[in-house]
Amino acid sequence: MDLATRIAAIIAQKKMKQSLVAKDAGITPQMLCDMLHGRRIIRPEYINRLCASLGVSPNDLFASSSGPPSAIDARCPTTPN
Repeated sequence: MDLATRIAAIIAQKKMKQSLVAKDAGITPQMLCDMLHGRRIIRPEYINRLCASLGVSPNDLFASSSGPPSAIDARCPTTPN
């Protein structure tokens, strides 16, 4: 599972809103959406901030996982939350 897919899976599993994760991490919701869809590189300086926002460690993001993530919904928000 790649990094963007793992982040999206954690957001879905914790029933978090992408816009709130982005705001908490100090990035725009569009930036996060672009990262999750491969249109923007997830730069190293964002990883710790995203981890803090998600309540996980960097090791959790890079941990290997067998099988597909469940309930991923990585759609871009259409309205600000």
